[in-house]
Amino acid sequence: MNTAFNGLVLNAQVNPSASPMFWDVRAESLEKQSLEPIKALEEMRGHAYPLEKALATVTNRLTKIPAYQALFKKAFSEKDPITTENMAKAIASYERTLVSNNSRFDQYMRVINQHSPLMNWKD
Repeated sequence: MNTAFNGLVLNAQVNPSASPMFWDVRAESLEKQSLEPIKALEEMRGHAYPLEKALATVTNRLTKIPAYQALFKKAFSEKDPITTENMAKAIASYERTLVSNNSRFDQYMRVINQHSPLMNWKD
């Protein structure tokens, strides 16, 4: 886990269901964070739907797609598994699989840190 910019302490215990998300901590879990872009005017919602109907509109669309009906039924045990809560769980589960530690940025940061005077600091 990259602790450089996320405010977490390296090797400290992390509770994923209460992890702060966004600079203003407006979402306290990856599940809650996953819904924010859907609701955001500037990201996915646009002007077509009011904020209050954004999530319901998406879940309603998902219920009409047979492939998503089957996938949600396989992943969740409820009678009607396509819900906003389960959508958030599915998105967050996918996001947790996205791990990068050797991107061009990571490689750049390793070189920068390797030559930093702070990296050679001795007590």
